[in-house]
Amino acid sequence: AILLLAPPPASVECSPQFAPFVSKARELAECYHSLANRYRIDWFDVGSVIQSSAIDGIHFDAPAHTALATALAPRVCAILDRIASTH
Repeated sequence: AILLLAPPPASVECSPQFAPFVSKARELAECYHSLANRYRIDWFDVGSVIQSSAIDGIHFDAPAHTALATALAPRVCAILDRIASTH
């Protein structure tokens, strides 16, 4: 089973060198969603539950990791249950 994770967009305020890419990065979730639908795999928009760190605008801080794990746990369990029920 595959769970495709769309990353949260980078923050241009914290990473001005990435400014040209931030608008494109905001489109990633929709691209990932389209790919997941095309290949019939599960997906999750990480940006729906966390933001990139205010420190560098790209990485996640500790509370974001906790929030992401909390949000993903039910999804992962559901996928594992689905796999188990087919065997």
